[in-house]
Amino acid sequence: MKQNSLNLLLFVLFSLSVNAQSYAPKAGADGSTAIHRDSEDLVAWATGAEVVRGPQNIANPTGPLATVGEADNAIGKSNGVIVSLGDGGTAVLTFEKPIVNNVGVRFCYF
Repeated sequence: MKQNSLNLLLFVLFSLSVNAQSYAPKAGADGSTAIHRDSEDLVAWATGAEVVRGPQNIANPTGPLATVGEADNAIGKSNGVIVSLGDGGTAVLTFEKPIVNNVGVRFCYF
């Protein structure tokens, strides 16, 4: 009985680790659903961002907040510059035109 319980626990843990934080391979790779930042499928970029930073470590919610980057780093075409939200931080992005339910991808982030 103990062996069956151990096997079940190991199976569940392995299943969780296989599915956790899985992202598509880089754009252009076989089987990838990723979109390159230069793709013609992208028709607009965020024009505004309001950032509320969370703590650097969620285990210490009264500790220092994330400090890397500026909110403006989240607007415009992706250029590899970042803004850190920390643990539980938020970013509200605004766009020149509304995001609508057309055919294809409607929203992506880098």
